Amino acid sequence: MEKIEICGRFTPWHEATKEQAAQLARHHLHNLPAIPEAQRPAYIEAHFLRGATCAEVLPELTTKEAATL
Repeated sequence: MEKIEICGRFTPWHEATKEQAAQLARHHLHNLPAIPEAQRPAYIEAHFLRGATCAEVLPELTTKEAATL
């Protein structure tokens, strides 16, 4: 697996574990009210997450998307 990097609002890019990336992604999925819910994963991947996608670090996100199809 490629290394995962995360970036916080006040921290620079740094290497993180899959669990840390999941925690950051989960936090932003629930705390970005100005971003439409369907666009949040792409926004998080563009601004806070490198080396993995939201679906890769959050298996429940893939399950939720599959359930809505």
